[in-house]
Amino acid sequence: MADRKRQKTGTTRSKKTTARNAGKRTKQSASRLKDLSDLPYDTLLEIFSYLLPLDLLNLSWVNQSLRGVLMTKSSRSVWKAARKNAQEMPEPFPGMSEPAWACLVFVKKCNVCWKKSVKSADLYLRCRLCPACSETLLVRQDEDRTSVLVRGNYPFDVKFLMLVTHGTTYGHSKSPEECALMSDYDAIEAELSAGAAKADPEGFAREKFKKNQEIYAHAGVCEKWQNRCNNAREKEIQQMKRNRKQAIRDRLCQLGYTAELRIMSAVRMQDAFDNHPFVKKSQPLTDRIWANISDEMIAFAEQLREKRLLRDRRALVVSRRKVAIPIFLDFKSNLARNQPASFYPSIADFIHSDSVKAIIEDPGDAPVSEVAFAQVVPQMREWFSAWRIDVHSQLLKIANSEPSTQDLSPEATIKRLQLVSCGVICDKCTHYPTSNPPALFRRRNRSTTLFYPDYLTHTCAHSQPDTDLRDILRDLDDGALEFGRFMSRRPFHVNVYKRSPVVQPAMEAVVRLVGLELSTATVDDMDSADCLFECGVCTAAVGEEWTQRQLYGWRQMIRHVPEEHFLNREAASESITAIRAPSDVPSGWHVAETLYESIQHECLHCRDCAQETRGGLTYEELTKHFRQTHNNDLPVEGVDYQRMLGMPSQPRRMEVHLKRQVLRAA
Repeated sequence: MADRKRQKTGTTRSKKTTARNAGKRTKQSASRLKDLSDLPYDTLLEIFSYLLPLDLLNLSWVNQSLRGVLMTKSSRSVWKAARKNAQEMPEPFPGMSEPAWACLVFVKKCNVCWKKSVKSADLYLRCRLCPACSETLLVRQDEDRTSVLVRGNYPFDVKFLMLVTHGTTYGHSKSPEECALMSDYDAIEAELSAGAAKADPEGFAREKFKKNQEIYAHAGVCEKWQNRCNNAREKEIQQMKRNRKQAIRDRLCQLGYTAELRIMSAVRMQDAFDNHPFVKKSQPLTDRIWANISDEMIAFAEQLREKRLLRDRRALVVSRRKVAIPIFLDFKSNLARNQPASFYPSIADFIHSDSVKAIIEDPGDAPVSEVAFAQVVPQMREWFSAWRIDVHSQLLKIANSEPSTQDLSPEATIKRLQLVSCGVICDKCTHYPTSNPPALFRRRNRSTTLFYPDYLTHTCAHSQPDTDLRDILRDLDDGALEFGRFMSRRPFHVNVYKRSPVVQPAMEAVVRLVGLELSTATVDDMDSADCLFECGVCTAAVGEEWTQRQLYGWRQMIRHVPEEHFLNREAASESITAIRAPSDVPSGWHVAETLYESIQHECLHCRDCAQETRGGLTYEELTKHFRQTHNNDLPVEGVDYQRMLGMPSQPRRMEVHLKRQVLRAA
């Protein structure tokens, strides 16, 4: 079968047409350059005198005729005029022609291989070398080339002093080193070999030093000029980048993204916009370029729009929350005056309640006023009670191991929570080892065992670390949920507590030693017993020669066993002994020191505020707080402050230190 001819496609014709048109343009350009060469010589020189040195170099590389015009001695005035056009460019070095000087300054190519780009020229060495060429064309002062360089009457270091040197990177070296051109060294070597320094060696060296000083001085002038040019160019480029960025902003504003561009700093996207590949260029923005980049820039603006809408929504929620919080604080303040020892919800519990949350987070865009909460205020007393009952029920589910506790009344629930057996640990504050690591990497054990009502006011239950410091909506918050530094309030949550079998042996031991049953012993029963306990493992470890012993309160003993004897806590619990009265103190020992638990207070003026202190204040800290914060030297209990929930009227004993009695000789 005969091969059929391929049909010519439009693409093939377009390629041929493009090639033909390109050929025509090349011929037209050559014809124009030919016409330029046919101009009178004086006219050409007059035209060329308005150009820059780099322009003259580019023209000299076009063809032989233009090169013949520009590379003659008669065109020296043209090069000088062009040099003056280049921001008062300094004169060339002695012995260097104007074209060579222009090539050194403006052509960013290696002067030897003409292949690799070199950003900066070494004006002291009067060359521009790539790392590969500098390996063979530069000589270092401390380089060991004795077999090649030490010839004639001068050693290498003396000859090196006659050269123009400069601190530059030698080859691939990272630190600057004093180097000189190998050609300059060979020239001095040739002069010395020809006997130029035999008659007057000192005069020869003096002449070289003088010429070198002239080169150093001129290189310094040229370096300052180059720095001015670089700074001017850098400013020009930065201005071009600013113009392009502003042009892109104007285009986006025309498309309706003005509000989005205003919040770039607030949503931390200003740097992303400034460093965007399409924004940080210095090329002017044209219609063609905008057509190519518009899709991606519009996508970036849409991301800004999503964040703006999110910020607008947060600002609306915060404005509604500002209306609800004063209502809550006024009601809570009035209620706390009548029942100061009760347990109350916080701001976070209130704004996350179902009725208030429905108003604050309503999908509409309209702001709210106090009228919107008119139906909430009459139900607040009932909500306070329901919230308290719900918290107690959740705590009982965690603290009590017995089933069927859901049908208990609120009074029975609180009574059950008051049992010692309902003690829990805070999972965030407690640390027990999962293994026995080396002592170097061992973290100290910590047991935060809590009993009712201490776990109602524990910080971890109603606050959380404010770790998201880069939240783009953080600046919109009014600070109502702040709780000290780097902490924020959250609704009361019981999932930080858990019932731990680690503290169970010590708990059973201290209750048994008091003469009570763990199933019925309450926290008040243990406090009323006022017993002290001693750890037998610690006493046996120190030996008879030890002069001090420690006794603990029942709370501290339950924490001591897992903290100090975690791996053998059962044996340590069995070794606990009780000291009910001072007469039970071992003979030969006396009480040296008694440590009491500090009674914690809370400031009523700072309650539910950002400056509220986590964990309460001792009386000394409280007086200092009122003096510095409220300018009050005499705070009144019940008006300015009150004891925190669960704090006793008298301090409880925490530890008692015993000391061995020393019998003095008569």
